[in-house]
Amino acid sequence: MSHRISINREPDIISAVTVAYTEMSNSPYSILEKQQIIVTISELCKNILFHSNSTGYVFIERIQKGIRITAIDDGVGIASIEDVINGIKNPHSKGLGLGLTGVKQMMDVFMIESPEQGGTKVIVEKWYGRIPSTKLTLFEGRKSTE
Repeated sequence: MSHRISINREPDIISAVTVAYTEMSNSPYSILEKQQIIVTISELCKNILFHSNSTGYVFIERIQKGIRITAIDDGVGIASIEDVINGIKNPHSKGLGLGLTGVKQMMDVFMIESPEQGGTKVIVEKWYGRIPSTKLTLFEGRKSTE
C-alpha cells in the first residue's frame, strides 16, 4: 500500500510518522530498525520545511523487501550533494549538517536528485533482514563550484 502525505507545516511531520508506524506495525523490523525509519521520515520532512524554502510531499510504501520512502519538494535544491551526503556542512545552512548523512547511514538504499533548476527528490529504502555489506547509494545533481 502507498501513502502520499503533503508536507506543508510541522504537524504534517507527525502525520507522516504515524502513517509509517502503522505500516510497520506487523513487519519483521526490530525496534531499532523501526526507530531508524521514523527518524529518517522526520529528517526528510524537516528538510522539506526548513531547507527547501518550499513545501512538498512524502510517499510511504511497502515494497517486497521492506519499506520505501520518497520525499519530493520544489524548493531551491542542494548546491553540493556530495558535500551534504558526506557530512560537510554548508556555512549558510540553519541545521547541523547531519540530517541526510544520518539518513544515508540508517537506510539500505539512498538515492538523491537535485537538478540545477531546483527541487530535490530523495528515495530511501529499509529492507527486512538486510545483510550489512549490501548498501546502495546513488546521487545526481549539482557539484560544488567553489
